[in-house]
Amino acid sequence: MDEVILRDCSAYKIVMFVHELHKRGYEHMRLYAGMSPSGMYLRWSIYPKVFMQTNPKFELGREGTPLKCVDGSTGEAYPERRNMMNFDVLFNELKPYIYLAKGEDPEYVEWFQTIVDHAENKDFPIAYCDYFEGDSWMFMKSKERLKYPPHHP
Repeated sequence: MDEVILRDCSAYKIVMFVHELHKRGYEHMRLYAGMSPSGMYLRWSIYPKVFMQTNPKFELGREGTPLKCVDGSTGEAYPERRNMMNFDVLFNELKPYIYLAKGEDPEYVEWFQTIVDHAENKDFPIAYCDYFEGDSWMFMKSKERLKYPPHHP
């Protein structure tokens, strides 16, 4: 299966998309967010838990990621202001992989809720970038740290 690359995704839309998948019983769907070298864009990856590597710090390799939003805007938080894809379109893009994400993972969903709460305030997480290394993720606006996601490959 080939990866899907979406352009011009909003940070808020991607977080809420994964959140909605969790509510619909696809709790094994993961989100990984990094910052472009310019600092202008987030680079999102959305993938089923079965694609995880064994190292929780770098839980995902670049190969095998089903959905990448390489130009996820960090400045445009709300999709209503732009012509953004809706849930059904994103869901259909991931359809070949969705079945791999079906199942319960309450520990991850609880961890992810922190990301949802911050997204409501236009504060988005980064797991990696050129200027940031550490033992956790970091929220861009508040600089608050978030422990690594629960890791159970």
